[in-house]
Amino acid sequence: MDDKDFLEKIDKTIKNSINSALVMSNPSDLNPYYLIFLDFLNKTKNLSGILINFRNPSIKEKEVFIKRGIDTSKISFIDGITVTADFLPDDKDIYSLLNPNDLEGVKLGIESILSKKFKVEFLIIDLLDVLLYYNSIEKIHKMIEYLTKNTSELGYKLFVFASKENKALLDDVSPLFSEKIEV
Repeated sequence: MDDKDFLEKIDKTIKNSINSALVMSNPSDLNPYYLIFLDFLNKTKNLSGILINFRNPSIKEKEVFIKRGIDTSKISFIDGITVTADFLPDDKDIYSLLNPNDLEGVKLGIESILSKKFKVEFLIIDLLDVLLYYNSIEKIHKMIEYLTKNTSELGYKLFVFASKENKALLDDVSPLFSEKIEV
């Protein structure tokens, strides 16, 4: 699938009553599609939302986004990886999960951001696969189930990126999503 086809599928997902999408890719293609996707949401659609980082520390992602011209004031970050490196970001706009084993922290981070009256039109998980290092597939399933339920209740779209290589994880969580996009 080329970039144009990918963005057409994303646009269709945003415009229609589809609440959640699982974006599956080869590991080497995940980052380029992820960045194209964020460019599209931020620059083309002018949407704001929450980004949950499990792949790279949020502070590093924020630097990359700024260099690409992405308006980071429209993105609230939940950092799920930095604490594992014994580093807390010194950025008040980044909510840090203190333990990637405790997926309740994701819920608390989202609630914290929503309580600040931040406009949330999307919620993105950058790489679901990383959670397998810290959690069982069952725990990940429960978190995705919670997120898909809440996205429909609260009116924002959920986009989750995952590697095609983790068949067991994909087989378990993919039925929870309204849309599956394979790139």
